[in-house]
Amino acid sequence: MEIYKNLLVPLDGSKLGEISFPFAKELAAKLNLPITFLYVAPSGERQFGQMHRAYVEWTADTITRQSEKEGRPIVARGEVVVSESASEGILDYARKNKTDLIFMVTRRCLEPGSVSDSILRTSQIPVFLVRADSTSRVSAGKRSNLTIIVPLDGSVLAESILPHVEAIAKSRSSGTIDVILVRVCEAPAVSSDYPEGMAVSWDEHVEQEVAKCQIGSKQYLSGIERRLSQSGIKVKQQTLVGRVADEIVDFAAKTPASLIAMSTHGRSGVGRWVYGSVAEKVLTGASSPIFLVRPKE
Repeated sequence: MEIYKNLLVPLDGSKLGEISFPFAKELAAKLNLPITFLYVAPSGERQFGQMHRAYVEWTADTITRQSEKEGRPIVARGEVVVSESASEGILDYARKNKTDLIFMVTRRCLEPGSVSDSILRTSQIPVFLVRADSTSRVSAGKRSNLTIIVPLDGSVLAESILPHVEAIAKSRSSGTIDVILVRVCEAPAVSSDYPEGMAVSWDEHVEQEVAKCQIGSKQYLSGIERRLSQSGIKVKQQTLVGRVADEIVDFAAKTPASLIAMSTHGRSGVGRWVYGSVAEKVLTGASSPIFLVRPKE
């Protein structure tokens, strides 16, 4: 199943942007995609247009030559557009050129109003994020194996990530791609008005609710596991107990060469969970790359 046809990599001339080179090259090789390196220049920098174009074209040429030497040739090119807003320039270019995957490197914290934040909030195109301070752990260019961690909560929204996971898992790759379906059972919050005289204590009630969730989780994830396995994907499941974001981040940290794949919500930015809550904690806390997809309304 081929969902993607091209990869867009925005650059701003900084060292942060250049961190993306080996990751973008590896992703393009795995998915057999051409790369467009894009520089968005403000109108006040028109006099530097030739310099910006030389930079992205040099980048594209370097990636092309490197990939050919490695035996996995990639078609790459450089483009420059003019826009007063970097995020709007990126998304406008992506829409006009039918881009279906955007790759970005972000700092540890997504600052409100930053380019990354704006794109996450408004992009209808899947976004692949790598955190700049995680490069030593997720050296994508050197790893042949990949484990895709897929957090699910039983909703249709969360499951909209699955076709994309399937596409990546079936992509052209010299290494092994495994998929782990993850659901987190979170204990009920302590309630000060828990009725007195109940047949079970509050602690027993919490234990029962978590056990019930674990049973339901196994049944739910088993159905998805069977479906993906039938299409030839190596998949297993894992039910965790604790705070949702903390458990996802911790599980990813313990899983070598992992990628977290999640759905996003059209109205609230990142995740079905409120932006600034679970999804934001995963974005800022995980050292693994994160793949975000917004389902169509």
